Amino acid sequence: MKLVIRKNFSLGFAILLVLFLFQDPIGNALPAFQSFDEIESIICAFIIFWSVVIRKRKLLDKMQKKYIHIVILLIVVGLIGNMISSYQNFMFIFLDIFVYSKLTLNVVAADVIISKRKMDRYEDTAWKVASIAATILLLLVIHETFSRTTIWPYMSDRYGVRSLKLFFTNQTYLAQIGVILLIIHYVLGETRRGSNFFCIIDMLISASTFRAKALGFIMVAAIIIFVIGKKKVLTKFNIIIFGVLLTIAAVMVGYDYLTIYYLSGNESTLRFRLLLGGIKLASMHIPFGTGFGTYCSLGAKLNYSAAYDILGMQRIYRWDSMYDNFWASILGQFGYLGCFLYLVSIIRLVLIIWEIRQINIKKFWAGMLVCIYLVIASIAEASFNAFYACFMGIFIGYLYREVKWKEPPMLGQHNHY
Repeated sequence: MKLVIRKNFSLGFAILLVLFLFQDPIGNALPAFQSFDEIESIICAFIIFWSVVIRKRKLLDKMQKKYIHIVILLIVVGLIGNMISSYQNFMFIFLDIFVYSKLTLNVVAADVIISKRKMDRYEDTAWKVASIAATILLLLVIHETFSRTTIWPYMSDRYGVRSLKLFFTNQTYLAQIGVILLIIHYVLGETRRGSNFFCIIDMLISASTFRAKALGFIMVAAIIIFVIGKKKVLTKFNIIIFGVLLTIAAVMVGYDYLTIYYLSGNESTLRFRLLLGGIKLASMHIPFGTGFGTYCSLGAKLNYSAAYDILGMQRIYRWDSMYDNFWASILGQFGYLGCFLYLVSIIRLVLIIWEIRQINIKKFWAGMLVCIYLVIASIAEASFNAFYACFMGIFIGYLYREVKWKEPPMLGQHNHY
């Protein structure tokens, strides 16, 4: 009986992981799954409410509470903006609050659900699913790169090589799945053979898109995984190298996006117009912004916002490309105060990951890779609100459980400098 239950749990977890990895193509084939991440996040919200509010279980520590308090404060700022501007109705305000809270809900819910559970069988299942997915995707990448005839249309040629997207709707989803597989193989490969081999495969999958953000992330990830991450002690020298690499990657990624979309001075460029629009709204509605669901967000897409009248964007507000402009949305909807608070929330998330270094240096670097990718991707897309942010949040919660539920190393064996 126990064996059957274990197998059912493993199968269910495998299906859940596949849905996280392939939500884009699955959602296109089966529209019912397009809202999988929203449904999953609603379940997370219910679990948190039931465990913390109803059952009054004291599961959150000071680091988590500080992070949550910043997020709640950001929500309050947005709601004040809504009350002052009155640009959106309640239903779409609530929808936007939920979208902007997905990452936080998954970070907290993962910790609440996992707590002291043994994760061995789930880790085995995740390793198998990730390894099978990586192998299949690599074979498809090889075929689409070198074959004269391709199964799926590729986006363009970059550096003389095809820029692939395979069966995904956009290159960013192929790059993102490579990142998720890389993080899984890096963390779980500590006690398994073939970790480095699969990490290289995952990097090749992301690199096949030839997107600047993917290449920049891969450069940082390769140094962390194969050089810095091999060290069992976190030294100041490691941190300096990490900082230099991160700066180089930021310049590498930012050059294309910033010069083309933001710093060209060409106001006809949509992203540049949206950034200017966000600054204008933030300046007109100091310090709270226009509120949730009013600018470059899902709520503003589904229901027209009066903010577009102010900016003269009535004709283009339904364009999908308007809703990849994350920081324009943050500025416009939450103002300068809210933008500052959002940056603080990211710092608080990094500080949560920083605590992991005391217990497991490899998992610390894995958590840093998650944050690095989310920040890099946010230049070109709403990464912190994307469906893959749910997985990233769960993963951070899984990593942080080591700090809360495991005894620290003996004196003199800490992994800090």
